[in-house]
Amino acid sequence: MTRQHAIEAIEGPCKVHGIEVAEGFPKALLDKLNPEGKEVELTYLQVFLDKIYRFAQNKGKSKKSPPLQGGDLEGGEVDQGDTEGGTTEIPDLRMTLSMLDKIGDVSDLLGSFLEEQIGELEDPDTGC
Repeated sequence: MTRQHAIEAIEGPCKVHGIEVAEGFPKALLDKLNPEGKEVELTYLQVFLDKIYRFAQNKGKSKKSPPLQGGDLEGGEVDQGDTEGGTTEIPDLRMTLSMLDKIGDVSDLLGSFLEEQIGELEDPDTGC
């Protein structure tokens, strides 16, 4: 996926669902995924965005935060109610530059994602 399409894939859904994206966040995320390339592996982008989303969501459950400022990391309470048109607004959820630092490197991103998914299974030993 081209970098421009990847930026659109980050910003578009966030805008639809009311998730704030800090200025420079999409570029910084793409630089983390592939610093020298002109393209981004879609799988890595999806998994990394999922990890960031869950991180922001978990932060929001424990603390309501002030408006986004610079590298602010906190998210507010998550409201999963449907709004008009079938979209879900998620107030005070934000993706920030400091969040990228807290998440860490992508070197074992897929491995840790797989471990998390397996841990959520009813029987992790058999994968069922």
